[in-house]
Amino acid sequence: MVSGKAGIGCRVGGIGDWNRESGHAVHRFSLPDSFGWLMDFGTLDLRHLRLVRAVVEEGTLTAAASRLALSQPALSHQLRDVEERLGVALFERRGRSLVLTEAGGRVLDSARIVLDEVARAEADLAALAAGRSGTLRVTAQCYTTYHWLPPVLSGFREAWPLVDVEIAAEASKHPGAALRERAADVALVATASGFDDLDLVELFEDEVVAIVPADHAWAGRSHVEPEAFDGAHVFVWHDCTERDCVLSLVAEAGAAPGRITPVPLSTEGAIGMVRAGLGVTAMARWAAEPYLQRGGLAAVPVTEAGVRRRWYAATRAGAEPAYVRAFVGALRQHGPRVGAVGGDGLADLPTLSASGA
Repeated sequence: MVSGKAGIGCRVGGIGDWNRESGHAVHRFSLPDSFGWLMDFGTLDLRHLRLVRAVVEEGTLTAAASRLALSQPALSHQLRDVEERLGVALFERRGRSLVLTEAGGRVLDSARIVLDEVARAEADLAALAAGRSGTLRVTAQCYTTYHWLPPVLSGFREAWPLVDVEIAAEASKHPGAALRERAADVALVATASGFDDLDLVELFEDEVVAIVPADHAWAGRSHVEPEAFDGAHVFVWHDCTERDCVLSLVAEAGAAPGRITPVPLSTEGAIGMVRAGLGVTAMARWAAEPYLQRGGLAAVPVTEAGVRRRWYAATRAGAEPAYVRAFVGALRQHGPRVGAVGGDGLADLPTLSASGA
């Protein structure tokens, strides 16, 4: 604490004390060390700082009183009150003009710093209350999903500049638990199973295909059956649904790859292994498309019907900040254009703009 009756406290945004003499709340804000001398004179509160700034900026007591929604006598009384508390004049009268004294200049410098910070704090709190700002944590059940997120994130940040977006990659193994524990706010999942207590919005449907060298025996086939993987060298990603949905079919068919090699979280790594003729892999067709266009590879459907996944955006049920729903809307609007899911709910989702939050 500092000297004085109540003093100027030491924490921006702290809760004010009650001044028994004036009957007003005294808001506490920290000042730079260069303004510390003000603390030795007595009590300053926000109304005094606003008064000094208004008089300087408006030029006359009449105009300053109008700006502060006070009568001129009331403003004059407040000015005399603060000068008496501080024991020093803040203004000198020169004719009809009021001129800042050295002490008044110091108070003005402090007023500009404190009042600007208060205004910023109020704006930030209002944005938080309205759901226009905050932190949005996104996770995905499979890392390949992150490949198409950058354009979505870019557009979202332009529309919601006060929202910080974080990728919660560590939550990918247990996205449902991450949502429930508030370690994530939006999870991209390829199954509706296990998320009954969460809100799910359908995003799109994609197909998982086998990726093989262009001269592979499977290349050119209309499709391959799961049994074809028997004895094959298959490159898979850790904890990805491509691995689960294909290998589960292979197991159900009574087949078993000759070798399964996990690869780091790098599409290029698996593609490089396949391109070198070291084995095969399975991945979403949309994710493989850039590599297929370069040549040397072929995409082959698995089973005649194909292996398809339906992707959802999972969020916590109940009231969530407006930016969460806006982000889900952005996922539907700007996600991969591969079998986009239609149906109810799309029209109800907000656009990217934060103005309607």
